[in-house]
Amino acid sequence: MRRLDTRMLMCVALAGCSGNSGGRQMAATVTETLVGEIQLTGSVPMVLVTLTTAQGRSVDLTGDLRSELRNLTGAEVAVRGRPASGRDFAVVSYEIRAIQGERPLVGTVAYRGGEYWLEGDVEVRLVNASEGLRAQIGAKVWILGREMEDGVYPQTYGVIRGSRE
Repeated sequence: MRRLDTRMLMCVALAGCSGNSGGRQMAATVTETLVGEIQLTGSVPMVLVTLTTAQGRSVDLTGDLRSELRNLTGAEVAVRGRPASGRDFAVVSYEIRAIQGERPLVGTVAYRGGEYWLEGDVEVRLVNASEGLRAQIGAKVWILGREMEDGVYPQTYGVIRGSRE
């Protein structure tokens, strides 16, 4: 009877190591974070959104956030996701670390009470916003500017996701 128990255990152990095991599926769902610079590579019609790390690793970003990341060319970002096939990296979230060497404010442009606001992780009044920025109500943007007591004086901005997207 003891020999049968040993064989049974070996079968269970081998089944756990097979290519169809739940262990392999579980490993595929584990997320990782990569930090690097967003670049557009390739040529039309196959333009790729690529993240290149400081160590020289390059991955092609995929997933629902790809269009937002495409609008962040040159930015340093941290992307969270999982490796997919080949060089693809399926992004589930991201954080902008730096644009032009500075940490941007990120949020949605809003107009209320006769004033323009950036609503996001922090809510801040936009003081002397340009006509172009004021036209972005409902859009997700990044802003670099001077922070003062009465709000932020935007110096430059970029649209991450338009108001109609």
